[in-house]
Amino acid sequence: MSAPALRAVGLMSGTSMDGIDVALVETDGESTCRPLAARTFAYDDAFRNRLAALVRARTPPPERVRPVERELTERHAHAVRALLSGLPAGQRRVDLVGFHGHTLRHRPERGETVQIGDGRLLAERLGVPVVF
Repeated sequence: MSAPALRAVGLMSGTSMDGIDVALVETDGESTCRPLAARTFAYDDAFRNRLAALVRARTPPPERVRPVERELTERHAHAVRALLSGLPAGQRRVDLVGFHGHTLRHRPERGETVQIGDGRLLAERLGVPVVF
């Protein structure tokens, strides 16, 4: 017996820093995955520059990271709401969200990765569970 289908939103903010990709799929988590909707939301130059400054910094202080992390999270919440608002009312249900956040540093040879993004805040904003 297969698992019941879930409607999941996946979010990605890639290293290109061009914006947020958001996709809604229906999946049983094992063998089926049906795409339902997808959009990209471009970052404006000012936000992209703030994000890039954190990526360039070796170890940015928390007081520089926190406001960008919050804005990144709020932008992801907006992207999800905007995607869903473009769907018929009966198709807007979401069971969970997958949130990668944004990678500031990734050095797999050292076993090191640093992501920003506040999954708890995103769950609060969207009213659904967020895996992050």
